[in-house]
Amino acid sequence: MVQGSNFQLRADVAPERLADREVRWTSSDPSVATVSATGLVEAVGPGNAALSLTGVELITQGARTISVVASQDLVAGASPEASAFTQLVFDPLPASVDVNGTVEVTAWLVGPEAGRVAATEVSWTSSDTGVLASTGGGRFRAVGPGAATIVASHEGSDLTQRAQLSVSAPAPVQTATPPPAQPDPRPPEPQPSRIAIQGSGGPLELGQTRGLSAQVVDEAGRPMSGSQVQWFSSAPDRVTVGSDGRVSAVAEGSSWVVASSGSLRDSMLVTATAPAPPPPPDPATLSATEVSSLVDRIAGLLESERHSEVLDLIPAGEREAHERYLTVLQDGRLRFDGPAQGISVNGSTVTFTVAVRSRTSFGGTREGAMQFAAELDAPDGNWRIVRLVPAAGSDPP
Repeated sequence: MVQGSNFQLRADVAPERLADREVRWTSSDPSVATVSATGLVEAVGPGNAALSLTGVELITQGARTISVVASQDLVAGASPEASAFTQLVFDPLPASVDVNGTVEVTAWLVGPEAGRVAATEVSWTSSDTGVLASTGGGRFRAVGPGAATIVASHEGSDLTQRAQLSVSAPAPVQTATPPPAQPDPRPPEPQPSRIAIQGSGGPLELGQTRGLSAQVVDEAGRPMSGSQVQWFSSAPDRVTVGSDGRVSAVAEGSSWVVASSGSLRDSMLVTATAPAPPPPPDPATLSATEVSSLVDRIAGLLESERHSEVLDLIPAGEREAHERYLTVLQDGRLRFDGPAQGISVNGSTVTFTVAVRSRTSFGGTREGAMQFAAELDAPDGNWRIVRLVPAAGSDPP
């Protein structure tokens, strides 16, 4: 280097996994050359100085020796002609570099009178690009293990220089082998395998409820206690389900009732139906008291002079045969006089006899007995008279 000049050093630290990648530069003789923390070299005075590179985790550290010549050692005026130099020399190179590492070579022109000048217009090549590849400007990248020769040729003269450099494979990373895993002496914890709803699905009458339960079992089919179960209905407007699994039918239609525990699910279809109508009562079970009650209803209609309602119970086809009866009934002159007697039941027809009396046109009364045949019906479970037919020969008195 020429006194008063400077140049920049660069350090490539490998491998990337190093925790502390910081490097420090030092100069063996600051009166000849100084180097900053960033690697900037300043030529201070004539002489030789070794520039060193150190780092906390660096396995291979570097050093480079430089020479500084006084500016008056150069020929005054323009830069020396190429013919004034007799040698092309390198700054010291490291003995080796690791694969994927880099190295930068500085070339100098030296002459007995021209002194030492940094060489420019130098072409750089490698004898084996599979080991060391040139990236230009005297910089090389280590590609693979082996040895290669760096060749520098000065384009302004016939001067050349060679230097051999070894490339080493990176040292293998020593990793501690973990001890073999010890088997756990404890038996494995049972894991839930499936969930099943217990109880009956199918139809459920409106307003009715039904209890369901759900059981979680492991791979061996053993029940697992303490498992949390959630319930929900796919159509809660038809069938609802509580947190305890009790379902209720609220509107006609079907719904899936689902029980879940974690990722496990089971479902059951429940259909809400209208309640079935009760079966009609058996006429054979009619008691005399019940028939008398029915007759009393008719008597009550007559007593309250609601004769037309009694008249409406007589079929139109039967009215002609009982014209006199109808006349008395229409005039409101017929009264029942006493409870029904001689009650007999045949299917849904009840025959009974009742004492009657009627007012005469002269203000008197006539008494007698009449026999009636009443047809009964019980669609809602309660007996009622739907037809009332006077028996033949039972005209009113």
